[in-house]
Order: sequence, then C-alpha cells, then structure tokens
Amino acid sequence: MGKAIEDSTILMVPIALMDDLMKKFPTWYYVVMETYRSRFEELLEVIDSIVFKGLEERLGFYLENNSSNSKVISFI
Repeated sequence: MGKAIEDSTILMVPIALMDDLMKKFPTWYYVVMETYRSRFEELLEVIDSIVFKGLEERLGFYLENNSSNSKVISFI
C-alpha cells in the first residue's frame, strides 16, 4: 500500500510481461526478487512475534517505536 502526498504517476506492469522483462533486464529481476524477499521477511517477523511474544511485549515494542522519543503517543 502506498500513499502519495502530491500528484503522482504510477506505472503498472502487466503480469504477462514480467517474465520477459526479468529475462531481458537483470536489474529488474533483482528489484523484484529483493522486494519479494523483503516482504517475506516482514511476514516471518510478524508470525514470529505473534507466536513467541506476548501481547504486552508486542504492545510495548509498538509504543516505543511510535512514540518519537516523547512521552505523548498519538493514535491515528
């Protein structure tokens, strides 16, 4: 998910072209693979957190990372 704060142009690549682009352009292949790897790691971290950490620990981690070094935490 992305959120643009100003007018933007988005390029959508049809899935049918992905194989050809990945064969012709190794850089594109590495971008796609790195994106998949990164998202998979995020998924594993979430699963690990849910399975092996308690709610209090997860909530504390969330609050620490979203407090911007202040005592006031804003909920959006």
